[in-house]
Amino acid sequence: MNRFHENGDPGYAENSCDLNRFRRESNAYEKLLISGVCERGFVPKFYGYIDLDPAEFHPFFKLFTHGKFKAERTIARIPPKCREFELRELLGSPLYQAIEAMKEIHKAGVHHRDTYPRNLLLIRGNPDRLVWTDFDVATTFTDTGPKDLARSDYEIELVKGFGPALGRLCCCHVEHSVR
Repeated sequence: MNRFHENGDPGYAENSCDLNRFRRESNAYEKLLISGVCERGFVPKFYGYIDLDPAEFHPFFKLFTHGKFKAERTIARIPPKCREFELRELLGSPLYQAIEAMKEIHKAGVHHRDTYPRNLLLIRGNPDRLVWTDFDVATTFTDTGPKDLARSDYEIELVKGFGPALGRLCCCHVEHSVR
């Protein structure tokens, strides 16, 4: 579950880009869910979002009771069989999986915009698989015009650039993190 605590809606940038991280992530996950990307295992399963008053859940959300606005949360299931891995483990089939997953995310009309190895989870199983997480800066689109295609190509090239030279990285938090 990701937690977003805003002290007011930041609104939109001059170029119409949504600046609200909760809205960006929930919009991205809705598109990923509807298009089947969650079900096919390329991203965590999305269950929806909730808007709650932290004061009603005292003392569990005590740290969030002093803001002007309610805390908003997106709920996505992070599988329990994930672990740290080294980027060299991404070479070959896992790297191909990460690229294919990003292509599926793009087909759903979502640009991740935080395309770094730290946002990949390695899920142990038969077979092992990678899932993309952290869509709080993602943008969504409906038409694939030249700018959208260029952004998609750029993100794919970023993923292809992951390699052993980047060193050790922790990409999986075993427990659910609240941000």
